[in-house]
Amino acid sequence: MTKRDQAHGGAGREGAQDPSMTPADLRSAQEALRDRRWAEAEALAEAAWAADPAAPLAVQILAQARLGLADAQSAAGQAPAAIATLTRACAMRPAPLSAFIRLGEALKSAGDLAGAEAAFLEGLGLAPDAQALWLGLASVRMARDDRDGARAALARLDADRFAACVAWGQLATLEGAFSEAAEWFARARARRPDFAPVRLEWARALGEAGDRALAEAELRALGQAGAAPLGRLILALADSAHGRAFLRPRDAAAFLTGPVSA
Repeated sequence: MTKRDQAHGGAGREGAQDPSMTPADLRSAQEALRDRRWAEAEALAEAAWAADPAAPLAVQILAQARLGLADAQSAAGQAPAAIATLTRACAMRPAPLSAFIRLGEALKSAGDLAGAEAAFLEGLGLAPDAQALWLGLASVRMARDDRDGARAALARLDADRFAACVAWGQLATLEGAFSEAAEWFARARARRPDFAPVRLEWARALGEAGDRALAEAELRALGQAGAAPLGRLILALADSAHGRAFLRPRDAAAFLTGPVSA
């Protein structure tokens, strides 16, 4: 945490303003933000924030600049820089809630599962009812094979939400409870019938649970609609305990995309 970030928390500041910072400086920060000159906007807003830690506009611009800069760095393949920028955003008080979500996701993608979990937990310390943070925490704990921890996190979610149904299905899959997983994915599918990734997971769970006919019907429906990559459909068709394998990939493709035989 920088001295400026600490200052915004109230430590060691008397609310004194730096006369070198003017409304024109904040307008310059706003212009840089609008033009997506993220680093410039961050520097200008950070100076304004240091001059007056209670200035709401400076805080708002700084948060947006850091999030925008992190997105740009991530898009450019600069993951370490994006993580550093998001860490600065999380150090703000108040901090934008989305910064913790993005930092947790970035750390997870980078393979730092412990750091990702810490980011989600830090955010939850500030916003204990934030569903997106609990969902992110559950995802990281599943990646760490902490099934009990994931279940505790999922228990804090509204089970009727689409994302919660998907996450419960993923946990059940991890535990080998494929019938339960199929039920959760079916609930998610009912909420978003055209979302192909969930339909694919539902078909895979059905196949593992032994309902080969329904699993293959769903895979064929996806194949005929072109709703999912054919390679993934072929793998899903073959890799369950009750799957169907073809010697030639073109035969599998024909089975998945062709008409249903009488």
